[in-house]
Amino acid sequence: MRENKRWGRIAVGLVIAGLLLGAGALASVGFDFSRLSTASYTTNTYIVDKPFQSITVIGDTEKIAFVPSEDGVCRVICREEKTAPHTVRIDGDMLTIENTDSRAWHFINFSFFTDPPAVTVYLPGQAYGALSVKASTGNLDIPADFSFDSIQASLTTGDIACRASAKGALALQTSTGRIILSGVQAESVQLKSSTGSIQVDETACSGSLEIHVSTGRTALSSVTCGSLTSTGSTGSLALTGVIADGAMRLQRSTGSIRLDGCDAGEISADTSTGSISGTLLTEKTFSAHSSTGRVNVPGTAGGGRCSLTSGTGSISIEIKNGN
Repeated sequence: MRENKRWGRIAVGLVIAGLLLGAGALASVGFDFSRLSTASYTTNTYIVDKPFQSITVIGDTEKIAFVPSEDGVCRVICREEKTAPHTVRIDGDMLTIENTDSRAWHFINFSFFTDPPAVTVYLPGQAYGALSVKASTGNLDIPADFSFDSIQASLTTGDIACRASAKGALALQTSTGRIILSGVQAESVQLKSSTGSIQVDETACSGSLEIHVSTGRTALSSVTCGSLTSTGSTGSLALTGVIADGAMRLQRSTGSIRLDGCDAGEISADTSTGSISGTLLTEKTFSAHSSTGRVNVPGTAGGGRCSLTSGTGSISIEIKNGN
């Protein structure tokens, strides 16, 4: 017992010594955290003087943004490590922007508390072919100034904000981060987030709209689509003014489902732990069941099928401006 106490005192002493050393290091640089960074950054401008249609960005830890070019010149401005510059090239009709850092141990450069690396793409046109973005850590911003034939973006850790439309498919995915889709038109939309919220508003999708989130809140507002599928493990689902021509299929393991002024050809909503509530625009043929909660749905017998199931929550649905 005495031996354990002695080792415990030694451990506490080492922790205190470490804290004092850390405080001394910070004081020596005037508490300027950026001076603790071991990474050396520079800003380079790459001029693109050949025509292209599609765009591919393969990044690492950059913040990636697309902005209109005011002088009609396409340029890529990179804030990058001096020892790991980007390559900017034209392959056929494809503009490719790639981080060339292949060092196995590049993460030993500590760049905490400094401005993150960034890639800003200045585009002179408005309509382009396919857009493909893949990065590890960093945010992505695709503004409404542009449209693409298709959009595909995947981040490991970071937020995605997309306001650009796509003639065909639009697919956004992030493991840890938020997805915002706003003011967009597309043929089909697929959104996936493992840990993070998903927000969709003012969006029109002529085909299928598919949304999956493992842990996080999903909110849709003023959305029209051919069909809607939303699945999730943990987190609430809120729909406001969402209209699907075909089927609307909603599923949550743990979380409530709320519909406000929504409608679809047929509706199914299922949650294990959580309530189902809200208003629909037209009559439905209801089938509702809850194991331990109260059920209150209209007694209508017309319209498409509406199947509602909750394990341990209540079910309450009304027809807007109806019964």
